[in-house]
Amino acid sequence: MRLSTLIVFLCLGLASCGRGGRPLPLGVEAPDFIPAFVGHYIKLEGVVSNTPAPQIWGVDLWGLEKFAGQRLRVTGTLQCTVIVSTGPDTGRVIDSARDGFVPPVMRKAGTYYRLQALRYEMLK
Repeated sequence: MRLSTLIVFLCLGLASCGRGGRPLPLGVEAPDFIPAFVGHYIKLEGVVSNTPAPQIWGVDLWGLEKFAGQRLRVTGTLQCTVIVSTGPDTGRVIDSARDGFVPPVMRKAGTYYRLQALRYEMLK
């Protein structure tokens, strides 16, 4: 009985090795599904846009400007920022995270997505 219990605990311990406490990222299949993944740890693959705010599928990749035109796999927690420009709340920003993110002043009213704790790797 002790040996079987020991084997079970060893298997459970080995099964959790290598994850580092981080869940496996959810793969987003199409840009239309992005809003449904806010707050989740996700994975995106695509070509980085050559725009002032580099993006893959409309998700901002701040700091990855040098990878414009290249194919990347990125992971991180998807966050949403809404900039309001009408009514008494002109210029008000509503963000889904509590990390103190301040959107760039170049942004107009709208909904923007970004990855928190962004990690990336180049694809061929």
